[in-house]
Amino acid sequence: MAAANPAILLVDDQPANLMSLKEILRDPELDLVTARSGQEALKLILKRDFAVVLLDVNMPDMDGFETAKLIRARDRSKHLPIIFLTAMYTDDLSAARGYSLGAVDYIFKPYVPEILRSKIAVFVDLFNKTEEIRRQSILMREMEQREYEGRLVEQRQRLEAQAMLMREEHRISRSILEHAPIGIARLDRGATLIEVNEEFARLFKRDRDSLVRRNLFDAVPCLREENIIQALTENQPFFKEGLKVNGNLSPLEEKPERYFDLAVWPIEGRDMKISGAVLLVVDVTERTRLSQQRDDFVATLAHDLQTPVIASDRALELLQETLQERLSGEQLKLVSMLRDNNRTLLNMIQSLLEIYRYEAGAQPLYFDDVDLQLVAETCARDLTPLAEKHGIQISVNVPSNTHRVTADRVAVRRVIVNLVDNAIKYTPRGGQIDIRAQNLDGRVSLEIVDTGIGISSDALPRLFNRYWHRADKSLGDRSHKQSCGLGLYLCKQIIDAHGGRIWCESQPGHGSRFTIEFPCAARSLPAVTQTVAFLPAVISIADPPDGPVTGITADQEEDIRCQTKTKTSLG
Repeated sequence: MAAANPAILLVDDQPANLMSLKEILRDPELDLVTARSGQEALKLILKRDFAVVLLDVNMPDMDGFETAKLIRARDRSKHLPIIFLTAMYTDDLSAARGYSLGAVDYIFKPYVPEILRSKIAVFVDLFNKTEEIRRQSILMREMEQREYEGRLVEQRQRLEAQAMLMREEHRISRSILEHAPIGIARLDRGATLIEVNEEFARLFKRDRDSLVRRNLFDAVPCLREENIIQALTENQPFFKEGLKVNGNLSPLEEKPERYFDLAVWPIEGRDMKISGAVLLVVDVTERTRLSQQRDDFVATLAHDLQTPVIASDRALELLQETLQERLSGEQLKLVSMLRDNNRTLLNMIQSLLEIYRYEAGAQPLYFDDVDLQLVAETCARDLTPLAEKHGIQISVNVPSNTHRVTADRVAVRRVIVNLVDNAIKYTPRGGQIDIRAQNLDGRVSLEIVDTGIGISSDALPRLFNRYWHRADKSLGDRSHKQSCGLGLYLCKQIIDAHGGRIWCESQPGHGSRFTIEFPCAARSLPAVTQTVAFLPAVISIADPPDGPVTGITADQEEDIRCQTKTKTSLG
């Protein structure tokens, strides 16, 4: 839409003067508006904007000065340019009054047309520029308003989408809570049950409504675990596998004990502080009992298998000794192979039994003050012939000032032998195996370091898993005995039972480092201590079997243990 022509207001009580002004200022691009009094001029100024006012000073009723004063008093017109028209000379006082009322100029009659038009053109140009700025400002405000409204629409749509997503997530969460096959409960910071699902109530033989708004440990006493409190107070997630619950959860329940997997995740509020936790409970009673039955079956089977395997080994040994001259070389090789396979089978059976005893807490450990230097040197001496056969050198660097540890010497020896034996198996000819030790703060660190083929990063987390073993065709004849996947698992069980820890660091092609940390030995041991019957069963003695442990068979080892146990029991 085109802008209107600038308007000029002509104010004079004489029509002839108005006609003269209109004739001088006639221009198609100007809108000339006339008023014959101050009151009429004020009414017109209220209705529209003008570029400039030509105001006659001498008018009846309301002269030009009074009219100018009223024009300046209104917000709409207080900046309107005013040019006074007068037919008489204006003294300095009158001029000063006019300028104080907002006059920008005086024009005397009769008018010089060129001067009048020139002065009017200045104010018209100023008005046009001001109007253009105003129009641009309006356009910018309109654009900003449209952009703002557009952003508001986008934000509203985004908020609506987020609200819809939250409603959907809430619906899904509610559905999971209600129909999940595991017990789910939400706790506040004080361990009060805020919400539970049906499965949670069913697991503990409770009514769902009776659990809500009650303290967890009052409502379900069997779940009294310090780690749950720790999760709520210290923001530490907690997982407990196979939590054993003694006693019936219900008077009608026949089974005396239950097992649960328990998980607790702390929840942070908007202030980044813990507001509560989510508790997940799964009944694993049947799974645990089946696992126990399986382990009992394996242990029983392994125990029963020992006797015929040992008997067959003795028979093969007798056959080898008594009929050696009658058998051909091929037959002797076959008997030797049968004995080797028998020993492998016997080792696997004995490992299974020992693992079962560790896991069941029934493996007796004979704790004594153990010199790791002596044990390490003994192990190295026993394995040196095997290492030399494969072109590998074993060195022992265990300082004489290495702290002694409280441990079962036979069990520790078994761990070291297993680790060094594995190192021989996976180290190429010309390689090196080092047994090292150093004192730490309250601990002793024992390391078995080899220059072997190393272990891949994806295999490291599974090293100490039961039944896991690596197969490498590049080993050739160095794979001198088949692995049953129990050696490293048993090592970890032994070290755990000693209150220590074991881990491995390795890179393919750069060898491996197995590290064992033992707590330092106590300063003094009691002469005789009682047998601890649970997890693990431990016998501490002051006088363990003397002499080196090399060359002791599994049966002899068990006999020594039984004799020592009898000695301890009798005092």
